Amino acid sequence: MVRSDAATAGSMSLLAGNVQNEIFMTGTRPLVVLTNAAERMRIDSGGNVGIGTASPAAQFHTTGSIRFAAIPNCGSALVTNAAGDLSCLTSSRQFKTIDGALPPATALRNVMALQPKVGSYKTTPGTSEHWLIAEEVAAVDPTLVGFHDDKPYTVKTQNVVADLIVVVQQQQRRIDELERRLAAK
Repeated sequence: MVRSDAATAGSMSLLAGNVQNEIFMTGTRPLVVLTNAAERMRIDSGGNVGIGTASPAAQFHTTGSIRFAAIPNCGSALVTNAAGDLSCLTSSRQFKTIDGALPPATALRNVMALQPKVGSYKTTPGTSEHWLIAEEVAAVDPTLVGFHDDKPYTVKTQNVVADLIVVVQQQQRRIDELERRLAAK
């Protein structure tokens, strides 16, 4: 069955094998889905899909929560690969090849070279933020950033946290040693 508005011209084959498809053609008007007389979803003429919004501003725009059932218990972070596939940022040893401990000298060098900034995102100018800038962090240590099109794009905060943990542990060892020396005097 084809349902279309008067602005749509032409015809479409409806059979794919033994399955009949239902095709909705709207021309330049949006396709709107209602339940209980309330708009729930809209596909605008540009192909943007909105759930909970009548003005989708992206290919997929929602105003509510999203559930990814195939990504349960992802408390650390969501990440994408080069193909754009969404997954959990995994921490388990089973997913990693471990080359050894992070050298304290490397961690301290990185932490001391990082230069946090304050400012606001261009889209939310009234909201102050504290950040590390990907391009600056990449100049310190490229392993601390993610790249997009071969350019620094995002700071891998889990890598920065690993450096911070090593630095704090090293500092605490030094503090403990100094306290032992003072107590022995």
